[in-house]
Amino acid sequence: MPMLKTARLLTATALSVAVIVPLAQAGDEWDVKVDLQGSYGDYAKSTEREDLWSAGLIVTADYLDNVGFTVGYNKTEVNYTPGTPKLTQDALFASVRFHDTPDLLPGRLTYRLDGHLIENDDPTGNTDEGRILAPQIAYLAFDKSLYLDLGYAHSSYAGDLTLTQWTPTLGIGLNQGNDWLQLRGYLIHSSNASRTQGKEDTSAVEAKLTHYFGSDAPLGIDRLQATLLGGQRMYAVDGDAGAVYNLADIQKGSLSLGGTWDLDDSWSVLLVGGLEKYENQDISDEYDNRYLYFDVNRKW
Repeated sequence: MPMLKTARLLTATALSVAVIVPLAQAGDEWDVKVDLQGSYGDYAKSTEREDLWSAGLIVTADYLDNVGFTVGYNKTEVNYTPGTPKLTQDALFASVRFHDTPDLLPGRLTYRLDGHLIENDDPTGNTDEGRILAPQIAYLAFDKSLYLDLGYAHSSYAGDLTLTQWTPTLGIGLNQGNDWLQLRGYLIHSSNASRTQGKEDTSAVEAKLTHYFGSDAPLGIDRLQATLLGGQRMYAVDGDAGAVYNLADIQKGSLSLGGTWDLDDSWSVLLVGGLEKYENQDISDEYDNRYLYFDVNRKW
């Protein structure tokens, strides 16, 4: 059965990529990019977990300033202490967005809908059969000085667990456009507290600060981003990353630092290092995930 689930997700991803990639040859109307991603995480001080591996492919296409869509596939493996088999997960992500520029607003509205399909071999069944729909409406000023969005996510998992999430976001351009500050809230409600370690509601705030360097950037870095998460969240849906945090326990904060190198007009590389703090209250286990993440991007 797990192999059949994986085959279905891989087939859907391959068909989507086969449709999107040829758009790169369709002329100046289309902008297409492909991201190859990978990460490794080491679980420190955990009584159950050892490490995590992840790899994925994301393809994005935008037609002029009117419409865009994205499809991605990610495979993750979590290794546990001896005696516990590893967990393998396959996840498919798809997104469609439409842009509008009303005459009454000095900016652009974006209407977006994301979907996630998640299949894994979790023996508890608590994280398997994830089905997530996440609509969002966003506003970006023409001068890129202000960004606002309101996102919602409805998540369901095997058994009797559903979650709802609200993610209000504020982004502000600073220092004459050389810096960008984004603040995002995560308000998550669980339908079954027994499946979420006794917690019916969790909340967190994430702050991201991005600095854009000029020609004198240290180490040739074009963009540097620092991220800090405070509060608590479970089964969070991250619209920026196109990812779902369904394989961990209660996340109790994180910090990361990443740099982007634009190698030329077509290629760029992103490297991120970070630390995430988690707790499994059911077994009184507090631990860290120390991770490295990379993304290689090709644009047409």
